[in-house]
Amino acid sequence: MNIHNAEVSLTQASNIEIKAINWIWNGWLASGKFHVLGGMAGTGKSTIAISICATVSSGRLFPDGQRAEQGDVVIWTGEDDPQDTLVPRLKAMGADLNRVHFVGTVNNGGALRPFDPKKDMQSLQERIAKLRDIKLLVIDPIVSTIKKDANSNPDVRNDLAPTVQMAAELDFAVMGITHFSKNTLGNDPLERITGSLAFGAIPRVVWAVTKVKTEDESDKRIIVRIKNNIGKDGGGFRYSLEQTAVNGIDTSAVVWGESLSGSPEKIFREAEGMPPEIISKVEDCCEFIANLLEDKPMKSTELEHRCKTAGFSFATQRSARKKMKVRSFRVGGIGSAGEWLVSLPKMLLTDPSKNMSILGHVSQLSDENWVETEF
Repeated sequence: MNIHNAEVSLTQASNIEIKAINWIWNGWLASGKFHVLGGMAGTGKSTIAISICATVSSGRLFPDGQRAEQGDVVIWTGEDDPQDTLVPRLKAMGADLNRVHFVGTVNNGGALRPFDPKKDMQSLQERIAKLRDIKLLVIDPIVSTIKKDANSNPDVRNDLAPTVQMAAELDFAVMGITHFSKNTLGNDPLERITGSLAFGAIPRVVWAVTKVKTEDESDKRIIVRIKNNIGKDGGGFRYSLEQTAVNGIDTSAVVWGESLSGSPEKIFREAEGMPPEIISKVEDCCEFIANLLEDKPMKSTELEHRCKTAGFSFATQRSARKKMKVRSFRVGGIGSAGEWLVSLPKMLLTDPSKNMSILGHVSQLSDENWVETEF
């Protein structure tokens, strides 16, 4: 293919038909969009996904009382056995099993082999297109679709593109299951998604789950919308996992509890046992940094010193900077040359009345080259 003969098309905005988001679960699950559900091991991520599949397949009620429009769901999992684990869970949660389909083997020229999400997504799309009313595809784990480096933004974006495109073309929701990175307790929930930052950037909606720290060590958990590019984020629900039996097989089911309100960071930190004074301290530090950086960027070392003088610890500063998505960039040279400045998110840098004087000296400003320092 000769790329020099490629021609880019342009479409006038006036020729684009406006349409509303088609929500399967209002505010949570949207047709044609890619979603991610993350959390630490043992929080019941797969069981949550199966619960949503059961609700959609049967047309039952979502946790907030909304009734699902009944439709087909497709599940691929590389971790759990449908026969002894997933189908019992579906039955325990009232699924219409005629509406649930598991991805099986691939017929490759007469030879059967396991489905490989790294190379069989096109074949899966063709098969899904034949279903009468597909609403949801679950991929567990989503990292299985990545052909190259799951820690590389370009690789993840490139490898997720067929899945995202499939959802848009056939107008159903995709839910990818993933993990939190270890030793990230207390961090912004979205930044705890393991692997490349693209796993949190590409999905339009991201859900996250965690266990609630309680004195009696009871089994309490929460699910929260930690990102929503097409609606409101924050808020969530309490839930627990109930052990039951189906046809003599021990299995688990989700029992939904009360709704939650508030920001994802606040809900998560309270659930995971961070003292209220720490949560308040981070919020105070956010306000302090916002005031410092309101008019223009500042040297990173100066910001650290000003925060320390104001009584904010290193850990509090780091949490506040992450929560606010404070940007770090180098001016005056590359490599070890120049100095590091920090600013509020990069939209501040587009304000010519405040920052035009330094734009000509900034050496790293593109989306791919932003350097997020581990402050």
